[in-house]
Amino acid sequence: MTANLKANVDRELAFKRISQNDQKRRKWKKASDWLREQMIDWEIKHGETV
Repeated sequence: MTANLKANVDRELAFKRISQNDQKRRKWKKASDWLREQMIDWEIKHGETV
């Protein structure tokens, strides 16, 4: 797997995990898709994908 493909897969898994978190889903309920992606990217970069 190339580094770029692996990063994409890791991002998708993190996106799914974060999206399924009830507390964060409520927090982002009214957020636009673009803003949600930016928030997820920030959390991934800062290691908050628990």
